[in-house]
Amino acid sequence: MIAGLLFATFICFAWSGVKIAGVSGASLLSSGQSLVNGSAVAGGAGTALDYTSNIVNAANSDVTWPYTVGFIILLILTFIVVITVVANRRKIRICAAIVKEATTVFTSMPLLMFFPSCTMTIGIVVVAWFLFSSILIWNTEAEAFTTALGMTVNSSSVEFLSSGLASVPGVSVDPIAEIRTTVTADSFRAPAQLLLLFGMLVLTQFISATGWCTMSGATYYWYFFRNASGEEADERTKWPITRALSRTVYYNSGSVAFAAFVIAICDLVRIIIQYIERQISAKVGAKASCCSYGMLILMVVKCLSCCVYCVQKTVKFISYYGLVFVACQGNSFCLACYRTFFFFLQHPGQVGINALVTWLLQIFASFSIPTFCSGMFFFVLQSQAGARNPLFPTILIFCLGFFVASMCMAVFKCVITTIFVCCFQDKLEFEGKYMSKRLAKAFQMPYNDKKEGAAGSSSSAADDDCPPETQKL
Repeated sequence: MIAGLLFATFICFAWSGVKIAGVSGASLLSSGQSLVNGSAVAGGAGTALDYTSNIVNAANSDVTWPYTVGFIILLILTFIVVITVVANRRKIRICAAIVKEATTVFTSMPLLMFFPSCTMTIGIVVVAWFLFSSILIWNTEAEAFTTALGMTVNSSSVEFLSSGLASVPGVSVDPIAEIRTTVTADSFRAPAQLLLLFGMLVLTQFISATGWCTMSGATYYWYFFRNASGEEADERTKWPITRALSRTVYYNSGSVAFAAFVIAICDLVRIIIQYIERQISAKVGAKASCCSYGMLILMVVKCLSCCVYCVQKTVKFISYYGLVFVACQGNSFCLACYRTFFFFLQHPGQVGINALVTWLLQIFASFSIPTFCSGMFFFVLQSQAGARNPLFPTILIFCLGFFVASMCMAVFKCVITTIFVCCFQDKLEFEGKYMSKRLAKAFQMPYNDKKEGAAGSSSSAADDDCPPETQKL
């Protein structure tokens, strides 16, 4: 991140034509190329300088003030980031230790990486149900009820009126006339579609939250009982993911459902705001004046959409942190969010660093892994004599790689968050008794080489050594 900021700052500095103490970006590049050419080792440094020179030479020299403004903003931002990194170096060490510790979870529970595929499959079924039901809502006609109910006659149809039976007393009775009128009206279809959309959002969020609680609960038990010994340890760790799923469904399904309901409300409000924004944009048009009444309304709606987006992301972030407390300590969802709020107040810097590092890892892995796989596949397929057009299968490989990498990083994010919560609980309640050597060093806690075995034996022998929340579960 710092390297990218420095590179962008230098490019804006070179494009702006600004000179600092008589030095410009072009002169710095020429000096660097002279040093590289005069040294015995060129290689990658020379290539990087040539690439940077091509970018600098491609600048538009007529307009330079935007680059000057960009240079000043990026310089200030880079300075702030460097100072923040230096000031939070201990928190970064803790975050690095947590990330490294998270990688060891998959050694004990390798199937945890494939667990999101199950929730994703169920989610695809829910989306298919939503699409099929939407088609039924908007394409069902009045005649379909006659077919479905068999003997029921549509007395308002042309065939019935032309038959002459309409004049016979007692014959023109249509018991489902109101249903025919209701289900074919737009005043019914639009609310029904909105209700169906909300149901789909609740179900998908419930499935996602159930998977998150399951992975978090399995990681929690791994953290506190990975070194336990005896029959109790075998019983706890034999089927960790299955047991975590059963605990989530049996004990925490109400909290998970309430969390899904809250997140779905935020998603639905955002979708409605986006729909209103598109309708207003279509009516205002591109030729509208910037000071017109319609453009003012559009700007207000866009600001409202931005605010709703921020609220939605905040609610989702807090809710998923709260689900970690639900899965690990058996709290209700409201109590878990309450504890999450004070947890953020106690460790705001560490929470921010963890979220930033996790986001950077997720972005890097989600694009680097599919790019590497698709690129390697492209060159292998291109070298084959019978291959005609390797571009389309390469795109398919990239999409599949991105899908798999995103699911894997979702598991990784859940494991990192759970270990983060477990570490601070271990530090406050058990003085780092269950921390590994890596985590104890990062948290500056005393570590005994024999404490892992002792902790495992004592945790299986005495209930007092186990976390109280675990005893309750």
